Amino acid sequence: MKNENLESINLKEILEKKSVRTTFNISEDGMNSINWLIKNLSLKPKDLFNAIFRESQLNIGIFKNKDLTKLKGRKNIRKTYVISQQALRWLNNKANKTDLSRNQIVDTVVGIHKNAYEFILKKQRKKEKEAWTIIGDIYEQGKEAQKKLIDLLGEDDEIVEEFSWKIEALLTMET
Repeated sequence: MKNENLESINLKEILEKKSVRTTFNISEDGMNSINWLIKNLSLKPKDLFNAIFRESQLNIGIFKNKDLTKLKGRKNIRKTYVISQQALRWLNNKANKTDLSRNQIVDTVVGIHKNAYEFILKKQRKKEKEAWTIIGDIYEQGKEAQKKLIDLLGEDDEIVEEFSWKIEALLTMET
């Protein structure tokens, strides 16, 4: 039984998750993108980097169309992060396959992800706003129906009280 458990443990997988400290020297925009992603996705930096820098993600081709010359000669911010061995290996491999530094790759990739998530969140917020408008309309229709029920059954009727309670629940849901 113990041998089966040992066989199911993949040593390489464990080592890939091992934490390492690395320092990035990236632009203020890149740093702001990292902070925005961490805050809005409720992630720790290590989890963010693990999610972004994986073998299966991001083709080197995304860097070909991006003007990276503006990344040179700018004022950068140095910050040390704890990331996984896997994310660091991914960054090193991509840097070796391109004429870019790890810092340029981080700067570019976090900016791309921030823009993508901002777009997704913007669409989601728009949908939520529409949903609250629909709920508000239903609440107004419910208030009209409540008045008709009071006229029909009286204010102390059990049906009116139950209906009134449910309509008010809509209002508290919105706030």
